[in-house]
Amino acid sequence: MKQIRLLGIALLTLLCILAAVWYKERVLYIDSAYYAFNLFNNGYPAAEHNRYALYLYQLIPWGLFEMSASFPLTLRVYSVCHILLHGLTFLMLFRMKQAPLAALLLIMQIIGYRECFFLAVNETALAISACTLLSAWLNLRESALKWGFWDIVLCIVCILIALFSHPMSMILLPFILGFHFIRNRQNSIVKKQTLSVGLALILLALTKKLMSSGSGYEDDLYAQLNNTWHIITNLKDIYSFKFFTGEFKLEGGFFKIYWIPVLLMMLSIYLMAKKKLWLQLTYYVLCSVGFWLLIIIFFNRGDGTIFMEKNFTPWIFVALYPLTFLIKLQDTKIHWPVISGITIIYLVAFIGIFKVKDMYQKRLYLMDQLITQKAEGHSKLLIQDSTVNHEEWLGVWALPYETLLLSKVKGLPDVSARIYKNDSTINKELHRTDIFLGADFIPVLPASYLLNKSVFRLKDEKYYAIEKP
Repeated sequence: MKQIRLLGIALLTLLCILAAVWYKERVLYIDSAYYAFNLFNNGYPAAEHNRYALYLYQLIPWGLFEMSASFPLTLRVYSVCHILLHGLTFLMLFRMKQAPLAALLLIMQIIGYRECFFLAVNETALAISACTLLSAWLNLRESALKWGFWDIVLCIVCILIALFSHPMSMILLPFILGFHFIRNRQNSIVKKQTLSVGLALILLALTKKLMSSGSGYEDDLYAQLNNTWHIITNLKDIYSFKFFTGEFKLEGGFFKIYWIPVLLMMLSIYLMAKKKLWLQLTYYVLCSVGFWLLIIIFFNRGDGTIFMEKNFTPWIFVALYPLTFLIKLQDTKIHWPVISGITIIYLVAFIGIFKVKDMYQKRLYLMDQLITQKAEGHSKLLIQDSTVNHEEWLGVWALPYETLLLSKVKGLPDVSARIYKNDSTINKELHRTDIFLGADFIPVLPASYLLNKSVFRLKDEKYYAIEKP
């Protein structure tokens, strides 16, 4: 436990330092920028697709904003809070004396991420932390042979955080509960746990479904189930499958990320077979393969690299989860193999993060030049789509939010940006001042979505056009 605690403190400290140093690369990008912008513009935490657990990441930055802290400080803290929340979970796991699950949580903070480190908002990581806490409490109370009302309440809190973080938690939660039951199915306390928590999970999932507003994105995910047969029979042509395998090229996703989780999955299978845990083994293999296929089905539409890394991390959690019970940390013979294995995972992950760092710093440089040199003195900015290299920009739909936040960080007049693809649209909207224009992914926003002028003071003037050289 001491070694894992020291490893955890070292890793979390390093991640917090990197999150603070690279806060602009992490926060002024796509989803992270969108959430941060709405926090400031609305004056309260933001959530999309019914993912209200994301408020937890925003509470401290919100408090700083209400106390009139500077934008750079608030955004830097916003970036760090997305690490600190998991650090708090890590400490809670240690208080519950669940060192193996604490080690798993540490690995999950890094194993599936390269580019994903530069997306501060990570709903799947929050769902995984909540699921880990649920597992820890079930194990703790099963060992103590106690189970009561407040135990169910604490489990409900974990389930709610997971459910309102990411839809994949609806698969992670039953997996954890099922594995817990199969491991200890002769224990009467475990039977009570499984019944009460399983019933709570069903009721909470149904309540969330009935009370949640419609989400085009999540509805589209579930709609992919209608294409299951086509996807399964054409795997080699499906984007999400090719991302995972990388067609077994060295520069593909498999050899950058997934070879370690697959090896650890093979280790779990070997240890279960060696111990003749046939029911656990069957359940584990079916869940691992089934969950992997579900992710490929749900996310076959072509999400970019940064999102596909995030989408596959719940599968990595499932692949590694049994090791927390199969490897006994008190066995002195395995101390150094375990520590060495975790260290290798850290090194591989950090090498990946540092390799992609330049790409995100280049994007920040391009945006910085956009608002400090070419648009100096202008409150709004128009960019012809033909002037934008989409590979360098790594996504452009959130450019208005990103440039507005960067202008605040640099203390410049507020700047927004719009990507156009249609010249006739430009001519119609050049002189409009009654609306805040979004990017082409988000159509022109209605007057009800005006900027909060007390925070973002855009002048009523023409757009400044950048012509293609």
